[in-house]
Amino acid sequence: MKIEQIKKNLLSKELNILNLSEETGLSRNVIYGLRKGERDFNNLTLKTIKSLEHYFEMRKPVFKFKLKDEVIALVVENDATNEPMEILTTYDDNVFLEEVAYNGNLLIISVTNKGERVRRYAIKTLELLKHAKVLTRKTSKEEWHEASVKEMQDAGLYIPTI
Repeated sequence: MKIEQIKKNLLSKELNILNLSEETGLSRNVIYGLRKGERDFNNLTLKTIKSLEHYFEMRKPVFKFKLKDEVIALVVENDATNEPMEILTTYDDNVFLEEVAYNGNLLIISVTNKGERVRRYAIKTLELLKHAKVLTRKTSKEEWHEASVKEMQDAGLYIPTI
């Protein structure tokens, strides 16, 4: 996780400062100082940065998608071609939620296959759900199970009832 993302997470209005303090061991004064700009992120120790990174990573909604059909996705990082869209296929093994954008209507996903670089795409939530089985991680990367719509809504994905 980048320092900029940690800053963004710290400034979130939904952040529970008491919980953050208890789980990371950071005092509330330090957290408030960072939020108000009174403390400099450049002066944080590596241990503090790792602690914040771990805290925010564990709260990130983690979903893996198993594609059942082909789906068209918009290329987010375009360094290989000039094509703005690409078709994702069932051969794309590792399709993970990276970010929820635009009130849950758009997902930024990362896609990799063995030995491949990470590719990033944007795709409408409902479009992906039409073509994929959704799995979620509970306690470890090995423990995947099929996710319910409720779990996805709780994670901030906007999924209208059809």
